Amino acid sequence: MAVVGPDGTPTESGSQILLEIHAGIRLPEDIAQRTSLALFVVRSGLRDMEKARLVKRSADGYELDERGIELLS
Repeated sequence: MAVVGPDGTPTESGSQILLEIHAGIRLPEDIAQRTSLALFVVRSGLRDMEKARLVKRSADGYELDERGIELLS
C-alpha cells in the first residue's frame, strides 16, 4: 500500500499518518494502532515519506518536515 503517490504527495493512508504526527503521535506503533493501518505499512510509509521530505526522524520518533507542514497548512 503506497503512502506517497508518484507526484510526491501523500495518498489517503499517507495523509492519515501525517495527521497523526501533526497531532503529536511520534512512534510507528502508536500511529498504526490509531489509524488501524498495519505496522509494516506505517514503517515502510514513514521511510517513503522521509525520502519525499514529508517527515523526518527525531529523538522521540518522527516529526513533520517542512514539506509535510506545508501540505497540512
